[in-house]
Amino acid sequence: MLEIEAGTIFENFKAIKEATGCVPYSGIAINKKNKHILLVSKVEDNIYHDHQEGPILFYRGAGQVGDQTVTRGSNKTLYNALKKINKYHVYLAIKDKNYIFKGEVILSKNYSDVLYERKPDKNGDERQVVIFPLEIKDNNYEMEFKLFNETLHNLNIDNVFLEEDKVHTNLPASGSYSSSNKVINRIAFEKQREQAKRIGDLSEQLVEKHEKAFLESIGRIDLAEQVKIIENDGEGFDVLSFMSNGDKKFIEVKGTTLGKFTPFFISENELQKAEVLENYRLYRVYHLSSKPKFTSYTLREFYEIFNMEPASYICKVRTKEDYENHQDS
Repeated sequence: MLEIEAGTIFENFKAIKEATGCVPYSGIAINKKNKHILLVSKVEDNIYHDHQEGPILFYRGAGQVGDQTVTRGSNKTLYNALKKINKYHVYLAIKDKNYIFKGEVILSKNYSDVLYERKPDKNGDERQVVIFPLEIKDNNYEMEFKLFNETLHNLNIDNVFLEEDKVHTNLPASGSYSSSNKVINRIAFEKQREQAKRIGDLSEQLVEKHEKAFLESIGRIDLAEQVKIIENDGEGFDVLSFMSNGDKKFIEVKGTTLGKFTPFFISENELQKAEVLENYRLYRVYHLSSKPKFTSYTLREFYEIFNMEPASYICKVRTKEDYENHQDS
């Protein structure tokens, strides 16, 4: 096994070759003598279009022309290593200006096998592409949550009262219409609205900081500097971030101080934008006031996992005549 600390930076091709014994001419560099495979993922846009989703790197197989398969060549060697059919160890490096060594990788625990998709090859002809869903060995999910939680220090969350279940409305009983009850209603409503805004703002700040930290961790400081919170609610998303290949990622943030199964609201505008925005993600932030965690959903996953129920309606007069006839009756 390679004794190289994760995060080690190699300045050039020669340096990483000497350290790993692998010759990274291609994305899958194999050292048959030492049973090492070094995967090199380029952060710039290229024909393979590797991309990162939280702790999972979706790594495209080798081969620029024609269908890719796991039954021959370097894809087969990599596949057999990940499925523990052979004795190779698989390592990952991110190529930007330098090579950033990320550590040993395994087939993601979320997937039982590789994935396939249809994409154009180097000549523009549609072909089958093999996708290896990878994650860093040794509990990478906890590493990601640690990265996420480390951003708390600058948010002063501990100094803010954020317990949603302790916001008492003390609303009057149905049918009571006194002026004092109207005041109580208004105060309770304003308190709830203020509380919801504080939770939303802090959740967005947390996601913004996490996205910046993640992009910096893979060497994309240029992209990290462009991550920002969107102030205009009409845009239909809350945080603009980026995929590892530079494509924009549009994040809608839903935060709560309670658990991950707590229901949340989503607007018609947010749903409409989700349908048309490429690389849309919904981040569900939960346990905000204790040990925040988050789950990321693609649009497809969102529709598969959540039920949507109408919570309010907009009411409009059907016709002017109907309104006037009612006034006359």
